[in-house]
Amino acid sequence: MPTQIKIVPGKITPNQGYTVEITHNGKNYNGALDYELTTAKLDFSDRQDSSGVWQGTATNGKLIVSPPKNGFPIGIYMVRLKPQNESDQNKFEWSNFDVLVVDDLPTAPPVQYTDQKVNLPPLGSYMLFKNYDSQGAFAGYTRIDIETDPCDLGGYTMRFTKTRNSAYWNQGHASQLRWCVKEENTPQGKLLLSSGGTIYGVEEGGSLNKTAKEIKVTYQRSKLQDNELEDVATQGMLGGFSTEKFTTDSYWKDEDMAAHYSLLPPDRKIPKNLSSTPLTIFELLFGHPLHDNGGHDESGMDMWHLEALKSLVSGSAITMRYVEYAAGSRLSDLRWSVTEDWTWRFDGLLSQITQWRDVEPKCWESPYQCSAGQPKVRVELFDWYIPDEEPLVLRLRSATDPTNKKDLTIKNGKEYDLWVKKSDGRPYSGFLEFQTSSGSRLLWRDKDNHPIYVSNGLVTVGPAAYGSLPNWSLTFCVRPYLTCSSLNSAYPVDLNNLYPNKSSAAFSNTVTLNIT
Repeated sequence: MPTQIKIVPGKITPNQGYTVEITHNGKNYNGALDYELTTAKLDFSDRQDSSGVWQGTATNGKLIVSPPKNGFPIGIYMVRLKPQNESDQNKFEWSNFDVLVVDDLPTAPPVQYTDQKVNLPPLGSYMLFKNYDSQGAFAGYTRIDIETDPCDLGGYTMRFTKTRNSAYWNQGHASQLRWCVKEENTPQGKLLLSSGGTIYGVEEGGSLNKTAKEIKVTYQRSKLQDNELEDVATQGMLGGFSTEKFTTDSYWKDEDMAAHYSLLPPDRKIPKNLSSTPLTIFELLFGHPLHDNGGHDESGMDMWHLEALKSLVSGSAITMRYVEYAAGSRLSDLRWSVTEDWTWRFDGLLSQITQWRDVEPKCWESPYQCSAGQPKVRVELFDWYIPDEEPLVLRLRSATDPTNKKDLTIKNGKEYDLWVKKSDGRPYSGFLEFQTSSGSRLLWRDKDNHPIYVSNGLVTVGPAAYGSLPNWSLTFCVRPYLTCSSLNSAYPVDLNNLYPNKSSAAFSNTVTLNIT
């Protein structure tokens, strides 16, 4: 594309001017221009297309546009340009689309803040949630991991995995998300932002069974129950995701829209006098282009509105309300509209997520409709772990005897349970690093090199996982193997590509397993 344009700033008030920066074949363009323009209101309604010759010429690569006498009408202006050529209209290609948003409200209304602040989510921590649908029925489990190694797009990764399609994230679809989050300095202050993420999943119409069947262990005696997918180790999906990528999204935005996809208020501070009435943190931000099936639909855009409410969950710091709506194809089709409430704890973990879908664009205007009706999905935290130096408590037991033991003997071909709790007595869920009596350390894996995941403190290991081991004995202890991008319970791990364990925890007590 030889012609490139950029509108600066990307968002103005009606009486503000703006500049279009234009290059052609890498050089600043001078001369007349043809345009194609789509206009719409801020909720994408009253969409209209027009085209013609731009009134004014570019000088040294810039078109400086002053506001008309009565100001620009509030709305969205999506435009692309090309150098004018009267003799041959097809000689030049159109530039990229760029967007100008006109709004009479400030992007960041003045808000007073306390000295209290939310911590960044600790690397290596995890959160486990129960999901409930719009009727309050159980809808599966969700796990969020904060991976220990950097995200491909910068910052760190929040890994979302689930046991059912109906659970969060992307409720109703067989997909998992590895989301990039980082704190950045912006014109609005220091903000916790998402820069994008990678969606994983199975083919359209498939199910999470595709990857769950790769798991060689079971969770038959776990207190977590999810019987929607029979005979499949669904709890293991909480430690794994498909390796099939749907798409990688980067949230592109103009410099003055840096707060797009902001997750917390500036400097992570708690606003003063929070109540059940939403307090606007950012009025309206936009990102573009809207990504579509792995490509870039440059004629689409994404709107973002951020609010804060007093948390109703005991011990939590703040509820952040994210309102998002997006359109593609030159604003002609509303792709989605959603409200999500994330309730943050002071330690950086989440205690609850509630999602409403198909809300009205600009639903925060009177009458307020952002949280109208039954939520599509609600997730509630029931277990979590923040890495520390405390040891786990380790026990073994046979499949036929529920007694926890430090020394267990089973026959070759039989099952055994590994039972793991945190130092405070709560069950541990995650991966493990083994240390044998000889001092060697390794990630706990099955015979086919799939990392073994402990679900709610328990995992059942049979011959499918350990193979054939007659007259075999091992004394060992364990500690958490903190989740990184190289750990995936659904697929084998090549030791050459395995990231080191970042845990500083002491190793647990020792146990001895004998197979005869």
